Amino acid sequence: MLSKDIKISLTNLMTTDLHIHSGLQCIFMLRGQVAIDVEGQRIQLAPEDLLVINSNRPHTTIAKDNNVALILEIQPGFLRNQCEDFASGVIRCHCIGHSDESSHYYGLKRALTRMLYTAIKKESGYQLDFKVELLRFIHILFTNFRETTEEEPDAYKQAKNINHILAYLDDNFYHPIKLEEMAKREHMSPQYFSKYFKRKTGYGFLEYLTSLRLKHALQSVLETDESIIKIALDHGFANAKSFTTAFKKEYNDTPGNFRKSHQSDNHLKRDDADLAEINLNVDIELRDFMQYMRKYDINLEQVGQNKTSHKIALNQKQESLVFPFENILNVGKAETAIHTNLIERLDTLNKHLGFKYVHFDLEHHFIPNNIQYSLIVCQQFFRLVDGAKQADMVPFLKIAMDQKYLHLSLEEIEEHVKNQINTFLFCVLPIYDEAYLNQWKIQIYPDLNMKEEICQMVYHAVHKEIKKKLPAMEVGYHALNEMDRIEKQRFSHFLAYAKKENVLPDFITFGIFANHKKKNYLDTQFFFPELKSYYLEVIDTIGQSYQAVQAPLPTLYMSEWNTLMGDLDHESILYLRSAIILDALLEVNPHVKGVGCWADSSVSAIYSGEPPITSLSLYLIDEVRRPIYTMLEMLKRLGSVIVYQQDGILVTLNAKEEYNILVWNSHYLNPSFCMDDPTTESLCKNINVKLTHMKPGNYRIKKVTCNKQNSGAITQIINAGYPDFSDREVFNYIKYNIAHGLNVYEESILTGSYLFNTNLSYNGVILYIIKKQPDT
Repeated sequence: MLSKDIKISLTNLMTTDLHIHSGLQCIFMLRGQVAIDVEGQRIQLAPEDLLVINSNRPHTTIAKDNNVALILEIQPGFLRNQCEDFASGVIRCHCIGHSDESSHYYGLKRALTRMLYTAIKKESGYQLDFKVELLRFIHILFTNFRETTEEEPDAYKQAKNINHILAYLDDNFYHPIKLEEMAKREHMSPQYFSKYFKRKTGYGFLEYLTSLRLKHALQSVLETDESIIKIALDHGFANAKSFTTAFKKEYNDTPGNFRKSHQSDNHLKRDDADLAEINLNVDIELRDFMQYMRKYDINLEQVGQNKTSHKIALNQKQESLVFPFENILNVGKAETAIHTNLIERLDTLNKHLGFKYVHFDLEHHFIPNNIQYSLIVCQQFFRLVDGAKQADMVPFLKIAMDQKYLHLSLEEIEEHVKNQINTFLFCVLPIYDEAYLNQWKIQIYPDLNMKEEICQMVYHAVHKEIKKKLPAMEVGYHALNEMDRIEKQRFSHFLAYAKKENVLPDFITFGIFANHKKKNYLDTQFFFPELKSYYLEVIDTIGQSYQAVQAPLPTLYMSEWNTLMGDLDHESILYLRSAIILDALLEVNPHVKGVGCWADSSVSAIYSGEPPITSLSLYLIDEVRRPIYTMLEMLKRLGSVIVYQQDGILVTLNAKEEYNILVWNSHYLNPSFCMDDPTTESLCKNINVKLTHMKPGNYRIKKVTCNKQNSGAITQIINAGYPDFSDREVFNYIKYNIAHGLNVYEESILTGSYLFNTNLSYNGVILYIIKKQPDT
């Protein structure tokens, strides 16, 4: 088991003179800064930096106030017992800054944090847990950071002799040692050896040897009841008098008095000599340390409190299906796409995310009196439509109410609309073939500030003129944005009018903003427990309105929504919303044909009244994706046949005979509140899944992760003052912190069952894709 050969500390580093440690020392900085002078160079350590100092290497420490470091010390004997070859090389391990999850540095940091956490908790069997992580730490060092070549750094060559001398002193300080003997061992004259030692260490030979003996003797004074004379002789002093004189000079007290005043509250005294030495005598709360625990591992205690298990037989299939969405890319206006690189990305967005439609305004000034401006509008329109056609996408055109209608009669409005639509058809009919045009959709968007008669008249006129020239082109109507009494009433009146005039919509669109609840949202930490059912409530309301007029419910599109409530500059691009977005998409899947997603957050701000984040919008389309895009990509990977479905887990089978296992951890906690809140951390989840009835063989497993801890990275950068996002260093930092990852590995399954365990942070999502490989 573990012994005094291992020491782990969470400590404030102090400034020290030149000294050595007989064992291997690893320093992992958590807070503050220190400088280490070792092997001829000065190494600056800041938070997230890690440094390993080899055994018997003289070094000094220059520390600043308020620093905290996690220190692990391993004695050479323990290392030799675990791996005899360990002593034949040196460790070169210095990590600067944050470590990618795939790096060996990340593995070292993870093992360190788990060792300290295990030692603190002292749960049943913790000694074994500690040793497992310790051996993992040693294995990573040995296999990835150990150098055995004869070529050594110049600084190391220069220090090699003095290191050898200091190591000998550390191993033999309790024996009588004379300067002349040491000089002879090193093949030097006593005079040269004395000068050499002083030059290399800054100490005289006897001064250093006495200090070394006192350091070891002090531990015996405090931790044992041995007599002072025995301690003196055991540590190389000639007699008790010389020991007492040296001790009093160093510590301003005699050994006996020092023992009486310090032994009772000595924090170094161990209760159990068989366990690793653990020092937590630092000015830092354990909850602060847990920030690092959460970064490099999930809090083990919390995982135990939120653990679920599923046993899934893959030979069972349900009758229900997951329906593929005809997703809608919301652009806003054609000029938005023209002024960004969106048109070039349309093909990628369609292939990866399944976007079928490009949703944008058909502007009123298509061919207005201002001919010069109309030509610009036309050019933007046709460039976007041509780009969509090339990407195998279809226009989804939105016609909003012109504000001039407030000052016109119904007859004038009808005439104006007819002229607008006929001009539009006159422009597009000669250019695009009828088969493509018949796939287009026209959406009439009412205005609550206008009388119902105006909105009904505009819809009727558009429907009539479109159907004259293109009977197969679908004309739809936007029903609701939120469950507001006036909106519901106006929609019911519209349906009654449309049925009476025999112009019922071919499809219905709706949005979900819930703006009337925004005040509660901003003030409430646990917000909208009923929000998960809010989508179905909107859909049911539309269905009830159709039942009231005795008309069949047409196709529904959730064309405009803000991917759940929240300010876009704080939340729409953060992964802390991923699981609740996924929840919403799966909730509406059986009822809705397509879902609208914004290409540019600044565009959605026009419609939702939320703050834009235009500085980021160009990057969010492709390389650094918004969480809604990641969720669409995961849904696109799913199969249509449902094998298993429970709250937080969905298993499907696709046409490629791939099993797709989607697990998520959704919580409708207001994400604008602090993500370090203990309440948030307590919502982490551990999921065990056992798959049975699998055919024996080799399986390839893909794991797509949307489960990052640093989900507030963009918020922090934005709050810092919108730095230059063309700076690749800044952009790469954002990309690392919020871009989801893909891992691929293979498993040999011979028993017909496979068990995997996954940890999910607050609103985390993970997708597993499992496929049997061909037999060889």
